[in-house]
Amino acid sequence: MEHVPEYTSLLVLRGDPAGGGASLLGDLRAAMAGLGEADRQALREPVFFEGRAENLRGVGAPRMPFTVLEDGQDGQPAWVRWAGKMLRDPRNTGRTAVLERFATALEQTTVAVTLGRVRLLVVGQRRIAHGRTALGPQKGLADGTRRWIMQAKATVDPAAPAHQALAGAAAGRRNDA
Repeated sequence: MEHVPEYTSLLVLRGDPAGGGASLLGDLRAAMAGLGEADRQALREPVFFEGRAENLRGVGAPRMPFTVLEDGQDGQPAWVRWAGKMLRDPRNTGRTAVLERFATALEQTTVAVTLGRVRLLVVGQRRIAHGRTALGPQKGLADGTRRWIMQAKATVDPAAPAHQALAGAAAGRRNDA
């Protein structure tokens, strides 16, 4: 998408009673730094695909194909667009070797975190890749006992009323000093 939300959050209302579904968190920038310049250059090319983008609101038009690595003004990665599903997308045939090298580098930075009931995870999507391990065995679980998570995505909008109020309050504090 043109405007991928900067943050995603998971609120665990009920953890997996079978003990699975750990959240996986990987440092996209550290993984990118572990690649050679030739791989980083290949990932800057707008030739990659992942999934479909239909009926989404507030995120702009689909960017397909897209670059995996988008540099910022300081030469550092500003955005690393990544999804493990890219490895299996047939439109990326011929480019899977560089994607696999990145996936391996990302795996080296990944930690697993098991979130229990009423835990909230907020992730900056420009820095952290997120996923989960498989749920534990679900057969035989009683209704109303399975894992239940709410997800929300957000981005900073300086024109939003809340940000305007915060900016005004900060300006007032500076003038009081």
